[in-house]
Amino acid sequence: MAEYIYPPLRNGEGQVRLLRLRTDWAFDQLKKPKRKASAVPLAGSLEAHFLPLSNLDSGERAIRTAKIPSYHALSYVWGDPSLSHQILLDGKAIKITRSLYIALRAIQRDANEHSILVWADAICINQQDLEERSAQVVLMRETYHAATYVRIWLGDHVTKDHLRCIQYIRLLNGDGPLRDNDDSLVDIEKDHDEWGDSRRDKRKESKVERFFEVVGVPIFKAMSIFSAIDKANESVKDIVRNPTRDEDTNSLSADESRSLFQDRIRAIKEWSPSKLDLENAMKLEERDRAGIAELIDRVFIRECDWFSRMWVVQELACSKNPWIQVGHLSIWWDRFVRTVHWLIRHSDQYMMSSQKVTLLDEIRIRYSVRQRPNLRTLLRECRYRQATEPKDKVYALLGLMGDSMNDYLQPNYSDTLGMAYAKVTLHFITQWKSLDPICGWQGTDKREGLPSWVPDYSLNQEQAPTLLVPFDSQEPFYAASGKDQRSKYTATVSLSSPTVLSLLGVWIDKVEELSNVATGIGSTASSFLPDWNWRVFILNSNFKTISITEEDKEQLRKISSDALPWYHFKDGQDFSKPTTDVLRPKIKAYIQTLYNGRFNGRERLTDEKINSLLHNSTTFTSMPGPHWRRLGITQEGHFGALPSRAKVGDSVCVLFGCSVPVVLRRRDDGSYEFVGECYLNGFMDGEAIALLDAGQRRSRNFELK
Repeated sequence: MAEYIYPPLRNGEGQVRLLRLRTDWAFDQLKKPKRKASAVPLAGSLEAHFLPLSNLDSGERAIRTAKIPSYHALSYVWGDPSLSHQILLDGKAIKITRSLYIALRAIQRDANEHSILVWADAICINQQDLEERSAQVVLMRETYHAATYVRIWLGDHVTKDHLRCIQYIRLLNGDGPLRDNDDSLVDIEKDHDEWGDSRRDKRKESKVERFFEVVGVPIFKAMSIFSAIDKANESVKDIVRNPTRDEDTNSLSADESRSLFQDRIRAIKEWSPSKLDLENAMKLEERDRAGIAELIDRVFIRECDWFSRMWVVQELACSKNPWIQVGHLSIWWDRFVRTVHWLIRHSDQYMMSSQKVTLLDEIRIRYSVRQRPNLRTLLRECRYRQATEPKDKVYALLGLMGDSMNDYLQPNYSDTLGMAYAKVTLHFITQWKSLDPICGWQGTDKREGLPSWVPDYSLNQEQAPTLLVPFDSQEPFYAASGKDQRSKYTATVSLSSPTVLSLLGVWIDKVEELSNVATGIGSTASSFLPDWNWRVFILNSNFKTISITEEDKEQLRKISSDALPWYHFKDGQDFSKPTTDVLRPKIKAYIQTLYNGRFNGRERLTDEKINSLLHNSTTFTSMPGPHWRRLGITQEGHFGALPSRAKVGDSVCVLFGCSVPVVLRRRDDGSYEFVGECYLNGFMDGEAIALLDAGQRRSRNFELK
């Protein structure tokens, strides 16, 4: 059979394809339930439509809004990437995954018309055309926002646990019980090609829907009616008010937008069912809230890959009317998320995966009130989410960001991963006029092929070091490059060679000694600090015959344990007794390094607080320890909390435009490898710049590759 050939799209004008899925074959098949539906091909056709883009003038947008038909956007997980199934488009075949095939079969089953319009990425975008993929990614936000409904497809395997959860959510929200009997459950995994009489579920989601059923209007036709009314109202409002949609929403002040966001979050977090609805739900579950909380957490969140994927963040955030569907069962997203919030408050059972739901919904609410975070913050918030294509760890968030689109951020699937991530990093550097964006990301397990200074945004950051630079819009914690013009990075990097970064800075010292890596709480590895720790880290290598008092030793044991709960203190050191004048400054430098010079987040660690700590009047267990770092000492005796990848002989430098010192490794060609940022005691507040101005250091060029 001939393969389908995609006609080109006018991407720059906001044109997309919609799948008109034929359902009349399915209706015919329902009259013959014993026949195999696999004999009836999944088929349809693609038609092009223009999206009502938010940047159009109100008149053009009103025309497009009126013209674009009602359609459903599918949000799903690709699953097994093998193209084991097919759909016929105008009689020609396109290979698709099983996950998409089953989802489309479910849409066929639910439809009450001879055809239904659907947007599904794997079909509506020519996946073999990298240029088209890159252009359509930019339109994803508008595609999901323009959809009448967004179907969140969690899969086809329906169990009695799913039914129990849906029944509870419906009762708690006042929707009444499902009308199907238990024997109507369809296990599509086992029987996905036998339609039988599984269409008895008419998706009776509310009193309004039941009303339409009584008067003889199918619910999906009712949805189309509501959509047409809503679109007409939107068009009239556009013409009367005249501003574009973005302009209209932007009329809110920052305070008003923030207040609206807080009000909506509060409303959903504090929602409670009516007394009658609560009683009905409790009868169903025999007052076992903990049991239903654990069940919802397990079958709807933990066991569903959808809640861990990157693309779903934008798909949900931009949707107007999303619902969750598993097999033939469904529930509105809003009902689902407020039930989760209610169970968090009123159940003794800890819902270990609930944050996957609540954080998604917070992003959705933020987007709706124009509280759009910058891309750097979004990347950090979504770092645990997964994407098959590593570039999508960035591209999937572009529609939600508050950043302005520019050449650095234009999606391009033809780029190498190193090129794509380098462009994003250069956007951050340009946006913040700072080199801090190259700092703070996990350096271990980094993909090959990335420039050393470019973070690997595909990693979930489980092994990211203690933060030395903020990821929000707050001021930096430190000022290693001072506070004058040298604290800003203002150079322009050409897009023709975005993987090379040429910088100016000050060379400080070389690394001479290193501890083991502080890997995390509960580590059973060898001691974080080796046997020579008191000579190197508390005194220095010049004091060969110095010991510390038992009182000081006990305090250091306690301080180290507070910062490093897995730290094992070493006994048996044989030094002579030092004077307080010699010991105390070294202990203070050690403590400053151990806690990265900070007390409780942003507050700096002062001598007064250190004295309080040494005199046993306070503990600093909440202070940031050197997690995933090595303690080190330079040739000149400076203490530092260095990257886990640091080696003896590496250089510690202060780069103009970076708020913290960095560790660099010289290569044979004279360029440098970026090892990572560090805390270097005595060089966090412009001291290197002072040495430069005093003629004790000179500026150097550093080319990072």
